[in-house]
Amino acid sequence: MDCTDCGDDIGMLIECHGWGRPASASIYWAALDTENRTTGPLSFEVAGEVFRRTATTVHFGQLGEVPRMDLAPSDPLLVAIQKASHMRVTFADSAVRIGLGGFASAYERFDHACPWRADAESFGDREALSNEAAR
Repeated sequence: MDCTDCGDDIGMLIECHGWGRPASASIYWAALDTENRTTGPLSFEVAGEVFRRTATTVHFGQLGEVPRMDLAPSDPLLVAIQKASHMRVTFADSAVRIGLGGFASAYERFDHACPWRADAESFGDREALSNEAAR
């Protein structure tokens, strides 16, 4: 989310899943130190607004159980975090602050490259994009 020089230290990652499908957001810094899959409330506080979602964890090696949720291109959370400098994320007993410097420009590139919108025909050959996303 704030990746000027992240290396392996990424607080949250948004992944494209192909043609017309929602993206997923994995919040690595809110990982739980357990091996038990968990589903529960996830909240984002961004510039005084609170966005509530439901996340299900995915086991991610030494990090433990990482909360993951779907994101639609029209999600108001995406609009808010493009304008903010940081956000506070709370999941289970974990609360973290994630910087957002550089997110707006990174998201612009992601949004252009990911064929997740209904008007994605403008991104080129649908079959080629779908095959690429399937890999």
